[in-house]
Amino acid sequence: MTSIVYLDLDGVVVTAKQRAQSSDPDYLPPDTIALIIDLCRKADAKIVVTSTWRRNSNCRDALARAGLPPDYLYPDWRTALDLDPPDDVSVRGFEIADHVARNGITNYVILDDFPVLDCQTKRHVQPDDRIGLLPGHIHDAFRILGRCVQHAAA
Repeated sequence: MTSIVYLDLDGVVVTAKQRAQSSDPDYLPPDTIALIIDLCRKADAKIVVTSTWRRNSNCRDALARAGLPPDYLYPDWRTALDLDPPDDVSVRGFEIADHVARNGITNYVILDDFPVLDCQTKRHVQPDDRIGLLPGHIHDAFRILGRCVQHAAA
């Protein structure tokens, strides 16, 4: 079964500072997308977008412009829109739990700068939204997905 990377974009792939410095409102840094591609390739994983960007009709195009091959997206490539979670839970976590249940997902990692549901914390990698995704976060994601990480000597 395919592993899934539940991916937030703002604060994970692109920081507020990076967005402010770009004239493209849909800017996603290719070097960060390359980290995600490496994770997906090595872990045999597909991406599901959890970000509010999933509401935009150009989300897939922005990912492609940043270098993400379309086949790296899971067929059900985004979490559901407009779910009505209870007031005391993480909306993002609730949306991910819904996607996991609907698709029978058993192996996944969540890359998100916001909290998730308590039952998801062991599958969560939470970058600092001012810094974004770093190689160490990718290492943590491999560990969560149960894969061996081989680092090349620098």
